[in-house]
Amino acid sequence: MTDLFVEDFGEKSAPPLLYLHGGPGTGSYDFVLYQRDYLIENVRLITFDQRGVLRSPAITDADSFGINRLIEDIAHL
Repeated sequence: MTDLFVEDFGEKSAPPLLYLHGGPGTGSYDFVLYQRDYLIENVRLITFDQRGVLRSPAITDADSFGINRLIEDIAHL
């Protein structure tokens, strides 16, 4: 497991919405900037930057990159 950049907005009791950004390389920054205030009226918004993207640590081991690792990261969140 790696330390990912995660943000959590809105009421903790609201239904959670996990935002998965496209990529590689896009991150969740722009989505949060333009959508956060609208969405947190109804949901708990959870966003993160995937491995090697923007504010999450760089990928230093090729084995730590791939769909299985992404699924593990999502499950951990």
